[in-house]
Amino acid sequence: MLPSIQKILYATDLSDNSRRAFGYAAGMAQRYGAHLIVVHVVEPINPNTYMQLSSMMGESEWVNLQLDRVNQLSDEIMAKLKRFCLDLQANIESVDLRDDQIIVRKGLPVEEIVNLVDEENIDLLVVGTHGYGMVKDALMGGTVRRLVRHSRAPVLVVPRPEDESDE
Repeated sequence: MLPSIQKILYATDLSDNSRRAFGYAAGMAQRYGAHLIVVHVVEPINPNTYMQLSSMMGESEWVNLQLDRVNQLSDEIMAKLKRFCLDLQANIESVDLRDDQIIVRKGLPVEEIVNLVDEENIDLLVVGTHGYGMVKDALMGGTVRRLVRHSRAPVLVVPRPEDESDE
């Protein structure tokens, strides 16, 4: 029995290679008549940076500043993500993304993406790689490698073209 692909999640960091990965996600959605969802995860501030800023500004002032900026930042990222999707959609006519299919989450990327895969019953996850090379990738932790390990849905990993690799 062949697997049914009804929902595809495309996770993007808005990098150049993620544009290439969008082509694969959109092409698969078109081919299978699947629902395409786009997600971008905003990582929290590094704990060391948080401690430095809160000690310099005072905890209550830092918390107030964060609360004021959180909505503005979310709106800015959502607008950028929508522009990113609209720009890519222009090249792929059959993909029509609605606002409710474009999601911005806050947290650790692997955790948020894996949770969304489960919440939305995703059948295929599509992500792009940065092509950092073996040593640099090992030092950086490999978000894509962790997604492959923890996602219950199959993961399509779109590598950078060889001519753009940093190796």
